Amino acid sequence: MAVNYYDQCMERVKEFYGNLEKTRKIREDFFERGIEPPADSVSRIVLDSWHFCQKNNISPKSIHRRFVAQKEYDTRCEKMRSVIKVIRPIFDTYMLQSGGRVNTLDLYDEDLVFIYTFGGVNATKESRYAVPGVCCDPESAGPTAMSLAKSFGTPQRLIGPEHVDENLQDRVCTAVPIYDGSNKIIGIINIVEKLDVEALRSLGVMSAIAQGISFSLENLRQRREIELTGLMNQQILETVANGIIATDFDGVIRRINRAALRALDIKYQDEIVGRTLDDCFGKDNPLSEFLRSSENSRSVNFSLLFRNRTHHFTGQIWKIDNRRNEGTSLLLTFQDMGTARTLLKNVAGWQANMTFENVMGHSAEMQNVIRIAKQAAELPCNILIQGESGTGKDVFAQAIHNASAFRNGPFVTVNCAAIPHSLIESELFGYEGGAFTGARKDGQPGKFELAQDGTLFLDEINSMPLDMQVKLLRVLQEKKVTRVGGRTPIPLNIRIIAASNEDLLTIVKQERFRMDLYYRLNVVMVEIPPLRRRTEDIEEICRKFLQGRDVFLLSDAVERMKHYSWPGNVRELENVIERAEIQARMEGKAYIDEGIIAKCGVTLDSAGEENEAGSFGGRRGHAGAEREALSGDAGSSFREEDAPEAPLARSGGKEQGSFGRRTSSRELVRDRKEQELLSALEENHWNISQTAKQLGMARNTVYNRMRRYGLSE
Repeated sequence: MAVNYYDQCMERVKEFYGNLEKTRKIREDFFERGIEPPADSVSRIVLDSWHFCQKNNISPKSIHRRFVAQKEYDTRCEKMRSVIKVIRPIFDTYMLQSGGRVNTLDLYDEDLVFIYTFGGVNATKESRYAVPGVCCDPESAGPTAMSLAKSFGTPQRLIGPEHVDENLQDRVCTAVPIYDGSNKIIGIINIVEKLDVEALRSLGVMSAIAQGISFSLENLRQRREIELTGLMNQQILETVANGIIATDFDGVIRRINRAALRALDIKYQDEIVGRTLDDCFGKDNPLSEFLRSSENSRSVNFSLLFRNRTHHFTGQIWKIDNRRNEGTSLLLTFQDMGTARTLLKNVAGWQANMTFENVMGHSAEMQNVIRIAKQAAELPCNILIQGESGTGKDVFAQAIHNASAFRNGPFVTVNCAAIPHSLIESELFGYEGGAFTGARKDGQPGKFELAQDGTLFLDEINSMPLDMQVKLLRVLQEKKVTRVGGRTPIPLNIRIIAASNEDLLTIVKQERFRMDLYYRLNVVMVEIPPLRRRTEDIEEICRKFLQGRDVFLLSDAVERMKHYSWPGNVRELENVIERAEIQARMEGKAYIDEGIIAKCGVTLDSAGEENEAGSFGGRRGHAGAEREALSGDAGSSFREEDAPEAPLARSGGKEQGSFGRRTSSRELVRDRKEQELLSALEENHWNISQTAKQLGMARNTVYNRMRRYGLSE
């Protein structure tokens, strides 16, 4: 006949209590009479704990527990705060569901110091150990379920008489260790229950709960580590001067630093973080296009449209592949074009090295030109430099830049004669990706953009095609540039210095140059005189070229050079001096004399006005005569004695010369020059050298004018 369920339960209860009575009798014999338990009557762990007390004279009836200091206790509680946070909701629920059967559930740290009791006030009252600062180490409290759990690293349970402590004879204590991610015990949880059959079930339940707590603590640790890593990564991002944007595998922006926010004119991260690239920058943005491509990295010049404003950048994009093949994220580091221009200024050599200290020549005519250039440098206006090839227009352009408010910006040079006509527009204005066949897919900034906050030097502007002149004029008028294939104008803050080796006004009349562009460029004109009109500077220039060399120049060589027309100007003079030095060494001489100069091609020709061939290699014509009416024979826009009080005067929107009124009367020019020459000759008693010095011109020029005006024999 089958035994019913009730009978089974009763048999188990009888067995449980029968065993308790046996254990209680064995314990009493051991501690009171010193009788060793029979073999296998109690577990080895329990018997060892009893022997430990006997050996260390710990009395079950008078256990004196050790306490830690309050400060140490507070520190230990703070250390266990995260553990309490994880355990509290689990154990508060468990205590309620136990129906009052569980007296207390305590938390101890790894040194068995009591930290916290769960379950409320009633549980605290019933607790046998829940006293702040109490330490339940075996040396003071005797072996306990907590100390055994720590010692063996496994869940341990002591039932009633198995305890050493007399106060726990009617309780069941179940202790379970809590581990961290590195498999180290960080605490012990101990549940104290009434001594009955139901208490035997708590061991398995508490073991499962302790394992869950360990997992929760590890997850918490990992979350905190991720948060800390995130904070550290963000701090690292903020230390980088470049803008940085990082996305996840779905193209959602997850990280952005302050430099990137500033570059995109964004105030808060929330305005962009959490949004997709397409949502922020449009479906055709270059970042999404790269994410879809097969490339792993790319150096790019790119534009991003954000809130109806186009931003231009240069930088590098990388793909970051997930090891689980879940997708690819994107990392972008970039600079706005202003920062890139500053870097390129230093790395690519877009800077001016010359100053007015490098300009050679102390003749009156040259000093007048330098004075005008210095005045012009202080004003934020466009400047036109005119002069024959080799006169040093680029030196003046650099000197003006370095003396201006634009000195900290780049100095970008464009030789308009050296760029093919088909490429000059993209070279100056830049282009967007795919704007034309052969264009880089990322686009490219033009020289106007790269010269932002600096100077753009348009050398040989007279070679620019007419159709390009129209587009250049528009940029100068609007002070904005639009890339080829682009739609958004880019505001400009630059100074334009243009240079021409032809008389622009002459080629305007020849319909090779637009008059409106001429007036836009010629706000201030700096006209550099050819070397033949300032022969008194030849000796100074030669000595500078020979500085630091072991060859010196004789006066007869200088005199011969003063009677040469120098069609190549200072550039030709430098070449002659280099050749003369080599020739002198070949002849074993430590000096350069007239003979050596003659061997270098310096012929004795007439270097007067008939050989001047105008200011730029042709007849002066009407434009040259107009300039002379203002400037005497000086190669600049005006002479100091003729300058009006207000420089850079413009009247009624029509140009009246760079600094004063122009006249077209050739007769007036001739009469004034003749009278000026005659007066100087008389003042100097017809001494040609003194007259030439007073007028700031070469002696040959004085002789030629005397012949022209009928003043010579």
